[in-house]
Amino acid sequence: MTAASKPSRWICLILTVLTTLALVGCSDEPEYLMLEEKLVIAADTGEPAALVWLAQDKGFFADFGLDVEVTPHSAGKLAVDALLDNRAQIATSSEFVVVKRSFDNPQLRILGHIASAENTHFTARKSAGITGPTDVKGKRLGVTVGSTGEYFLGRFLEAQGLSIEDVEIVNLAPPKIVEQMLAAEIDASITWHPNVYRIEQGLGDDALSFPAQQDQPFYFVLTTTADYLKSHEQHLDRYFRALLKAQEWIVQNPAELKAYITQKMDLDPAYADLSVEMFHWRVDFSQALLVAMDAEKRWAMEIGVVASENPPDFTDQIAPDAVEKVVGRVSVIH
Repeated sequence: MTAASKPSRWICLILTVLTTLALVGCSDEPEYLMLEEKLVIAADTGEPAALVWLAQDKGFFADFGLDVEVTPHSAGKLAVDALLDNRAQIATSSEFVVVKRSFDNPQLRILGHIASAENTHFTARKSAGITGPTDVKGKRLGVTVGSTGEYFLGRFLEAQGLSIEDVEIVNLAPPKIVEQMLAAEIDASITWHPNVYRIEQGLGDDALSFPAQQDQPFYFVLTTTADYLKSHEQHLDRYFRALLKAQEWIVQNPAELKAYITQKMDLDPAYADLSVEMFHWRVDFSQALLVAMDAEKRWAMEIGVVASENPPDFTDQIAPDAVEKVVGRVSVIH
C-alpha cells in the first residue's frame, strides 16, 4: 500500500461513518420511551389477528415503547367478552360481534380493522342425510352464537328459503364444532377456516361444503371502550404504528409468513397456502365496514336476536383518528 492510499482509505472510512450518523440523526423514526402501563390485547388465535401476533412476536410493539400482553381466544366473541370483563383493553373480532354486543354495551368503540376475508362455510355430513343445503331442515347445526357465523348462518338459510327456526341450533366454540362434526354429534355447521379445512379433511368423502358469505367479506376489527379511549388516545398511534410495521413485514416476507402462521396457529402447511390467498391484511378504516355493520344491525333486529329498542348508531361508536394519523387517509366518513 502506498503512502498516498492510506490517508485516502481513512478519509473514505470517516466519510462513511459521518454519513451513517447523519442518516441515523435524520431518521423519521423517533425513539419511543417504554410506557409503564401494560396493554392487554385479547386476540383471536386464527389468521385474522395475524398482525397483532406478528407485532408481538417480532418485537414491533416494544419498538414503539409498548409493554403488551396478547391473550389467546378461540373466537372473537370470547375476546370481546374479555374486553367487557375488564380483562383486556383492546379486543379483536369480526364486526358482527361488535354489532350484536353494542345493543347492550354502547361504550364499545371501534378503532379500525386489520383484516378482511370470505372464509365462512356451511359444512355438513352426507351420512346425516344431507345432500344439499335445503336438507339441513330439522338437523342439528353447530354455530358459535354471537359470532360472525351466526349472521352468515341466518343469511345462508334465508337464501335456501329457510330460517333459523328450521334447524336445531347447537351453540359451540369453534374447536368444539370441529370435534362434534367429526364425532357425528352434530349434522352440519357454519364456521370459518381453518375449522372448515379440518372438518373437510377429517370427514373426507362424507363432507359437503358450500361458501356461506354470499360475496360479503367480514372485517376483523379492533375494539376498545370509551373510557380507555378517552384516557389513552395519545398512545394508540404507537399501537397502530406497530401493526403497520407488521403489515409491511407481511408484504416483504410472503414465504416467511406461511411458515409463521403454520407454526404459530398450528396449521396444516397445505392449508397455509390457501390462507394467504384468502386473507387481506391491512390497517384501515373503510366506509364499507360501516355499511356492513348497518346491514347486520337491521338483520339482527328483524329476526329478533337483539332488542329493537334504542339500536346503536355506529357513527357514534367509531374512533378512526389513530388509524388516520398513521396511514394518512381513511375512507370512513367521520
